[in-house]
Order: sequence, then C-alpha cells, then structure tokens
Amino acid sequence: MGPRQVSLRSCVVCSTRASKGELVRIVRDPAGFVYADPAGNGPGRGAYVCLKERCLNVVLKKKKLDYRLKVHIGQEDVLSLEKYFKKLYSGVNNNITDVHSEVD
Repeated sequence: MGPRQVSLRSCVVCSTRASKGELVRIVRDPAGFVYADPAGNGPGRGAYVCLKERCLNVVLKKKKLDYRLKVHIGQEDVLSLEKYFKKLYSGVNNNITDVHSEVD
C-alpha cells in the first residue's frame, strides 16, 4: 500500500496551495453564521486562508469571503474573525508549533 495522498487547499487571497492543516478554514454554517473553524470539520461552506499577515488582513477588506462563502458577512462576524486572526498571527510570530490549538 502506498503513502496516503494529502489533500491540498488554496488560499482565497494568494492562491497558495497547502495542506488543510497549514491553512485557516473559515466556515459559513447552515444558520448563516461565519466563524473560524480550527478543526476544519465544521458543517457548512468553507474557504481557506494562509497564515501570511497580508492574506489575513486582505481577506476581510476585499470581501473575498463574502464571494466564496456566498453570504454577506456582518460586522459582528468580521470583528470576531479579526480578533481570531490577531491571536493567530501573534502565535505564528512566537513560533508556536500548533497555532490552531492555541487560538480559541
């Protein structure tokens, strides 16, 4: 039996291809709420963003998620995602090996 193939996903901002674990999944659940899904297995439509600071900043400002998730993202969801990205990016700068488990 050969090695298991890794599924690649693309960042919605820069189109960098990486494994699911190297990207942040943003999900729109069936109720219409938008949130970060660190486990990557939440129900609903998802979009991926890489951990580059530029991509984390641009994804909300350029409405890339609105298009990919097929929903208008409300201000409350935007603020929640910005807070998550700030925590996530500070974890990356501190060389935390598993940043997804460190961010709530």
